[in-house]
Amino acid sequence: MARYCLIPVKSCTRAATFLYVLAGILWGTPIHAQISESSLDIDDVLDAITAHVRDGLQEYPPDPSRIPRTLEPDGSVKGVSIRDWTSGFFPGILWQLYAFSGDPAIRSAAESWTELLDQESRTALDHDIGFRIYCSYGLGWRTTGDSTYRDVILRAAEALTERFSPTVGAIKSWDFSQRDWKYPVIIDNMMNLELLFAATRLSGDSTYYRIAVQHAETTMRDHFRNDGSSYHVIDYDPATGEVRQRHTHQGAADESAWARGQSWGLYGLTMTYRETRDPKFLERARRIAGFILNHPNMPVDGVPYWDYDAPDIPQTNRDASAAAILASACCLGPLVLLSLGVGGAWIVNLTALEPFRPWFLGAAIVALFFAYRRIFRPVADCKPGEICAVPATRRAYKILFWIVAALVGIGLGFPYVAPFFY
Repeated sequence: MARYCLIPVKSCTRAATFLYVLAGILWGTPIHAQISESSLDIDDVLDAITAHVRDGLQEYPPDPSRIPRTLEPDGSVKGVSIRDWTSGFFPGILWQLYAFSGDPAIRSAAESWTELLDQESRTALDHDIGFRIYCSYGLGWRTTGDSTYRDVILRAAEALTERFSPTVGAIKSWDFSQRDWKYPVIIDNMMNLELLFAATRLSGDSTYYRIAVQHAETTMRDHFRNDGSSYHVIDYDPATGEVRQRHTHQGAADESAWARGQSWGLYGLTMTYRETRDPKFLERARRIAGFILNHPNMPVDGVPYWDYDAPDIPQTNRDASAAAILASACCLGPLVLLSLGVGGAWIVNLTALEPFRPWFLGAAIVALFFAYRRIFRPVADCKPGEICAVPATRRAYKILFWIVAALVGIGLGFPYVAPFFY
C-alpha cells in the first residue's frame, strides 16, 4: 500500500482488499449478497469475506496450476499457473485477511499458497516477478517476519536487476516481440519497483534502490504526455537508449489512456516518492491524479471504463482493478473530503502544500510554546475571574493542549516512522 496515503496502512489495505474481492476474486455465492446495502461497516465486510474464504479453502487445496484469479461466467473459479502474472495476488489477499482477522486457518493457507511460488523467484523471465513475489512473499514477510520470506524477496530482486540496462536506464518488461519491439518497457513496471526498494531495506545494498530510481526517472521522462496521461509501451533501442516507438498492448489505441495503466503510474510514482521523498515523483503523481479525477469520462462512482478513450463509452466494460489501484494509492483522505462536498480537482491541489510542511509545523511549535506558557503558568499568576483561575476550565485546557501537541508530534515524526510499518 502506498505510504503517502492519508490514513494508516491497515485502512489502505482494507480498502484495496475490499475493492479487489468485490471485483470477483473469490468463489461461490457473491460476497455482496451477505452484506446489507443500507450501511457499510468495513470490519463487518472483512469478517464476512474472511468467513467466506475460510469455507472456500476447505474445497480448494493449494495447486500450482489452479491459483484463483477470477470467476468464470458459470460462477466457477478460474485458476492460473504460477507463471501467470497474477499468481501472487491470491496469497497476498490471504496474508491481508490474516493480518485483519488473526485466523490461524487463513495464515496456514497463506503460507501454503505462498510456498508454491518459490521457484518463480529464481529467474526473471519478465518484469512480473515483482507482482508474483512481492504480493505473496512480501506480504508474508511484512506479516510474520519469517527470514525465509526475506531470502526469497532478495533472490527475486536480484533476478529482476538482471533485466535492467544502464544504457536504456530501465528494466525490460518482456522478451517477446510485437510490432518489432527491441526493448519494450511498460508503465506496469512501476509497480515492481517496490520489490527493489524493499530489497535495499532488507539487505542494506543500495544497488536495488539506484536501479529503481533510475527506472522511475526514465519512465517520467518518456512515458507521459502533456496532459498527464501515459503511454502503455515505450520501445527503446537497446544499443543507444533512444525511444523507437510508443505503443499500447492492452489499451484502445496507441494514443489512448488505458485505465489500468494510468493507475499503475499513479501508484508507482506515489510509492517512489514514499521511498525517496524526492518531490519530483510526487509532482508527477499529482499530475496523473489530476488527469484521472478531472477526466470527463470518469464515472461518478470512481470506477473507470477500461480505457478513458474507449470508443463505445458508456456501453463498455469498467475496470474494477484500476479503481482498486487508485484506492490503494489515494485511500480515505480524499474520500472524506469528497463526502464534505470538496471536489476531486481541489483535492489534487493539496499535494502542492508539501514543500511548505516544515513552515506549518514550525508555526505550530511556536504556537504551542506560547500556549504552554499561558496554560501551565502558576494559578497564583492568574487574576481573579480569569479562565486560568477556574480549576475545571484549566484542566480542560490542559487536556486540549496535550491533544494538539500529540497531533503536531505525529505530524513531525510520521515521515520517519512510517517506513517501519511497510
